[in-house]
Amino acid sequence: MLTRYLLKTLALPPASNLILIIIGLCLWRSFPRFARVCVISGVLSLWLLSTPWFSAKLIAPLENAYPTLSAGSRCGDAQAVVVLGGGLRLESPEFEGGITLKPRSLNRTRYAALIAEKCALPLLVSGGKTFDRQGKAEAEVMRDLVAQWSPQTEVWVEQKSRNTAENAEASAAILRGKNISKIILVTSAYHIPRSMSAFRAQDLDPTAAPTDFSNVAKRSVLNWLPDADALVYSERALHEYLGLVVYQVERFI
Repeated sequence: MLTRYLLKTLALPPASNLILIIIGLCLWRSFPRFARVCVISGVLSLWLLSTPWFSAKLIAPLENAYPTLSAGSRCGDAQAVVVLGGGLRLESPEFEGGITLKPRSLNRTRYAALIAEKCALPLLVSGGKTFDRQGKAEAEVMRDLVAQWSPQTEVWVEQKSRNTAENAEASAAILRGKNISKIILVTSAYHIPRSMSAFRAQDLDPTAAPTDFSNVAKRSVLNWLPDADALVYSERALHEYLGLVVYQVERFI
């Protein structure tokens, strides 16, 4: 798992851009033309990915792939709500135990708890330990928060998964044991297309419930100035596109 995360980090911005720049600098004397192409490409791509305009264009197709869940169609014929974890903050001394959810995971969990309460449906929280040092599985933290927000909601815990594909596989095993196939799937809007694909591959019938939408587009000249949030969303969008390609390749093989 560590190797996989390392390779993913190196393949995505900003590491990939910096690697391109470093390659150019190392080859500056031996292959000056090629080196200049590497440095210029690295710098320009890093700047472009950091602009709110480009970041918004990059992530929009993912976030617009499925509509938001309207109040009228919120429950439908769903039998359960499933929410996918988005990561933990491991060093949070202001919270007991030093562990809490990252903002995107918090947004997902809160929205899923709201849907489950409104629809009187059980809620399955999915997320394990990415690294052993976590101590607590993400799903356990999510369960504890739901118990505070909506104590009447029945919560099922899936705490073995480490990525989206494993979320779907492990959650499907629990749901099949309860004869459930129709679910409301809650995750960040940019993450919905890949998540829907993974859960459908497990012969489930998910209804998308996107949340945690990006808000990076700015006005006028600010759209073209580097912005840390824009770079984060560009990285997330590219990660999702890469994941969708990998899923297609794995199914073809």
